[in-house]
Amino acid sequence: MSPRMAPDGAQRSYRIFGVTLATDYPLRTPLPETDDPPELFFTCSESGFPEPTPPKATPDYASRNLLDSGVPFMELHRGSESDLLRFREVADFRVSRDAIRARLFDPAYAHMVEIHLLGTVFSYWMERRGIPVLHAAAVAVDGRAIGFMATNRGGKSSLAASLMQAGHPMLSDDLVAIQLSDEGFEARPGYPSMRLWPDQAAHFDPEWERLPIVHPRFSKRRLRVGTGGFGRFLDAPLPLSALYLPDRRDADGGEAGATGVTIEPLPQREAVIELIRGSFLPELLQVAGFAEDRLRMLAGLAEEIPVRRLGYPEGMHRLPRVRDRILDDARSLVPSTRPGGS
Repeated sequence: MSPRMAPDGAQRSYRIFGVTLATDYPLRTPLPETDDPPELFFTCSESGFPEPTPPKATPDYASRNLLDSGVPFMELHRGSESDLLRFREVADFRVSRDAIRARLFDPAYAHMVEIHLLGTVFSYWMERRGIPVLHAAAVAVDGRAIGFMATNRGGKSSLAASLMQAGHPMLSDDLVAIQLSDEGFEARPGYPSMRLWPDQAAHFDPEWERLPIVHPRFSKRRLRVGTGGFGRFLDAPLPLSALYLPDRRDADGGEAGATGVTIEPLPQREAVIELIRGSFLPELLQVAGFAEDRLRMLAGLAEEIPVRRLGYPEGMHRLPRVRDRILDDARSLVPSTRPGGS
């Protein structure tokens, strides 16, 4: 069967996580287009692709999450030149240094190709290149990046959106790639889109019900960032100023609990542990053999960049107070040394 491609058959190049991606696949997520030379190519076909190393009967890694049929949701098959990420019932993704090739199993699941590509698969490709990826959101404050690292429903996106509402550009939502440059540790830009649960979307966009649903089995909505959307997007890496670990508390404990915001620095050892926990694919990376090198990088990150636990009360209406406290803290840590961002 023929490969899936854009209606006009044209190959386009996009900037995503600081990488130029060329593809003829019809991506629905709004991505910045570029004329820069491609660093990575993506194709998707409904037919098989040549297997330099055929997958073994037993995968190197199988996810704990199971499908209704009882099989693992995802598997990893490592190879000498490329690795295979298999999403059961959906698609295979063959990942090599300069290409990601997908084989779609069932056209009914075509909508899942993009979800997996922009999440697990792209994260794995970056980790394969030595670029750690954190489960986090990041915004620009005074020319530097601050990140909020948490799992789903941990509050990272609503905290980032609150700062964006006050004029601070978004760098990335949900995934933050970390690079080490002459400037030190930097956060790479993601792409101009956020994924919000209905209560979050309703708080930041009064017409949230018109927003597209990200995944047919979940209620998250896709909020466009930048021109014609919410807030601003900054497509440039920024030096990291701080990483915050959101700890959202029940506000039923009276007025003190409802208004109190606490920020506590983590000792370096504890910070490293939290960075490992906050990695996007921790178990998969361990099996893939990336853990040792990235541990050294995360230890260096924890030594140079403040990692702080942020305690704050639940309730969207309290976010402005929390935001002000975060800004005061972030600005007390590192003065602005680089233009770009508000």
